[in-house]
Amino acid sequence: MRSLTIALGTLLLLPAFTACEKDITLDLPQPEELLVVEGRVASGNFPYLLLTRNMSFFAGGGLNGLDGLFVHDADVAVTVNGQRFQMTEYCLNTLPAQLRPLVLAYLGISEADALSADVCAYISFDLTGEFGKRYNLEVEHGIHSLTATTSIPHVPPIDSMWYIQDADIDSLVVLWVRMWEPDTLGNFYRYFTRRNSEPFYPGYFGSVWDDRIVNGQRFSFNLDRGYPRNVQLDFSTFGKFVRGDTIILNINMIDRAVYDFWNTLEEQQRTGGPFASPTYIRSNIKGGLGIWGGYGAVFDTLVVPK
Repeated sequence: MRSLTIALGTLLLLPAFTACEKDITLDLPQPEELLVVEGRVASGNFPYLLLTRNMSFFAGGGLNGLDGLFVHDADVAVTVNGQRFQMTEYCLNTLPAQLRPLVLAYLGISEADALSADVCAYISFDLTGEFGKRYNLEVEHGIHSLTATTSIPHVPPIDSMWYIQDADIDSLVVLWVRMWEPDTLGNFYRYFTRRNSEPFYPGYFGSVWDDRIVNGQRFSFNLDRGYPRNVQLDFSTFGKFVRGDTIILNINMIDRAVYDFWNTLEEQQRTGGPFASPTYIRSNIKGGLGIWGGYGAVFDTLVVPK
């Protein structure tokens, strides 16, 4: 009887609550227009840079809305050892046919995504990243002037890779890796995986780590399969590979600034939501947003039998 009384009381109060409803329109100010950099130079590969404008959090969008965000006709250059290399803007639909698969794989963009938005990047095919060198970036576009600097650290080799049978699904396996960590404290890493002919993707919930716990040790750890950000995750198979897969692992040594950027960005992605506290994303770009990162890269391959 008491529960019935409470329920009836609640129903009687509903008209009072609905009568108090009021439409509220928030007039949110537009953010200051800034340029956003996502650029990298990796050992043994050419540098690239994506240059876009920032946008309001409530503007919506997605990959299909990126076309209007790309910044064209900027003056972009990288200086290393006193030599200046000009970076040229290429859009995927204007790239020479023989370079298109190379650039798609390097940017981590699938052919399907490339068809939905014409991604444009600044590239220098005259420059190849080398261990131990520092790369200074300059970007000029209209009233915007951006600078950043990064280096390519020496990375230890991957000791070994193997797989372990998944405990629940026979067709799935978990990737394990062993490495020697140098005995100098302050090393930082970021990883990507490639499955068969897919692009390289970073770990979905976290792709970076530091050496605070493993400094100077030979250690083993498992790594989740990487995914694109726009994928719909299936948590019954998340992070695992399939029997018959060819797995290519890319582990990179990065500097502290690159680690701080990806660590704070991934922390925001992990804890995002309407009630989450905002995370300050650290950037090494002076005059703008984003990251210009050097990557000391090593690769290893594991073929999982069917």
